[in-house]
Amino acid sequence: MAVTLKKAEKYAEAIGKKFGAEEGFGPQVLIGAQYYGAPFTVVWEEGPYEWTFLFQELAAGYEAQDPEFGCKYQPFTNLPKGVYAEAYASYSLNLYDE
Repeated sequence: MAVTLKKAEKYAEAIGKKFGAEEGFGPQVLIGAQYYGAPFTVVWEEGPYEWTFLFQELAAGYEAQDPEFGCKYQPFTNLPKGVYAEAYASYSLNLYDE
């Protein structure tokens, strides 16, 4: 299954909801930025410290704890299928076809 803009936007929306983004200040989708060949990248510089690494644990089905403030998060249950996500930096997540 191919990564689409709609799926990328759903990823960004789910991430924003999980980490409590204020409306208009949540993660954004970069189209074709080509960070390591990714067709889409979710970026959020104002997000929680190293949120992309927390994301990896939560997307894999594990509970995770924010290292900065100690907040506990439950795993994601609402991410689109057919997308492989990989942390590019502490503030950006590359999305690839699964």
